[in-house]
Amino acid sequence: MTDDSARRDVPEAEAEWTAAEAGEKSRANRKTLVVLLAVGIGMFGFAFANVPLFGLLCKAVGIELNPNREGVETGGPGRSIEVVFMGSVHGNLPISLAPVERIQKVVTGAQSINDYKFVNMKAEPVYFRPVHSVTPTRRAADHFELHECFCFDDQKLEPSQSIALPVVYTIGTDLPEDIGTVTLNYTLFELTEKDYAESVAAKAKADAAAAEDAP
Repeated sequence: MTDDSARRDVPEAEAEWTAAEAGEKSRANRKTLVVLLAVGIGMFGFAFANVPLFGLLCKAVGIELNPNREGVETGGPGRSIEVVFMGSVHGNLPISLAPVERIQKVVTGAQSINDYKFVNMKAEPVYFRPVHSVTPTRRAADHFELHECFCFDDQKLEPSQSIALPVVYTIGTDLPEDIGTVTLNYTLFELTEKDYAESVAAKAKADAAAAEDAP
């Protein structure tokens, strides 16, 4: 869902953030952390390749994996809510990941934007796949529309490269009244160079086929 025009390098000064900032967690994210802990200890290292099974784990603890609801309700009065942004990396993937704004106050029905910053900590290329989740499951995810994101867009970072990728979203005005906080989390899973090359080739083929079918 992203393209090269949305992907931008981050100046070195902007790419620095403290461990404390990157490690801040909200009480609203306890269920998300259960899954991240399981991933962190290697129980689901295969998750990036076995999304249905990972999805079952997420739903079991109240997390909606890789959701996107198109055409959410934007009519009627909006209200102010908080959106919490989280990020983590699986295993030993040498990437620092953090949202530009950890918490945003937004109005339902209005389009909002945030960036995630990525830094390759190694002096060699790295390849990865981002997987996102939303909590509370269903009750919030059914009202969460992603207009632009990097979800499941396989990425490559050059040695020591820093980039920022946008997330453009709307939360519907019909979000249940008792929900005042929605959490969006990204987990990065490492790919091999071969996996990445095959993914890029498959996407190019699909794009070419879509272009041929276009009127």
